[in-house]
Amino acid sequence: MPNPRRNLPVNVRNKRTEILFQNKFLKLWILQNDTPGVGGSQFAVPGFGIADYVFIESNQHITAFEFKISDWRKGLAQAARYKCYAHRSFLVVPQAIAHRIKPFFKKLKEINVGLCIFNSQTNIIDTIYSPKVKEPFSKNAHNNALSILNGKRNFSKLGKLVNS
Repeated sequence: MPNPRRNLPVNVRNKRTEILFQNKFLKLWILQNDTPGVGGSQFAVPGFGIADYVFIESNQHITAFEFKISDWRKGLAQAARYKCYAHRSFLVVPQAIAHRIKPFFKKLKEINVGLCIFNSQTNIIDTIYSPKVKEPFSKNAHNNALSILNGKRNFSKLGKLVNS
């Protein structure tokens, strides 16, 4: 049976691939992460972009994720921008493009952006670099992010986590 998505422009068609990749990664990451908290997709902080996923711990530490199937340089710039409000930020890419990023591993460490390489066929997450937890660059942006999170319906547990 023909797939109607093939009739769409490549940039739209591939977006679904990225979402499927993201969902598979997050399912595994959440299972492996034993830190209490809540998370959500497509988190926008005005002036700082839209993170593909954010996770907030009970201590109000925010971790932001950016997923890229091919354009990892754009993803790196986005992940770096999220450090304005997040305590740490990750770029997640498929194993197929890891060789392109390898020469830049040192730079990732210098700017403290984490890198996860995910093989969606074997369900293996290879964390090349886990960034140090640092205070966000902007306290105002962090407080704005917390305010936005508190207003989200899917983050209704947040108040209970933060106040416990």
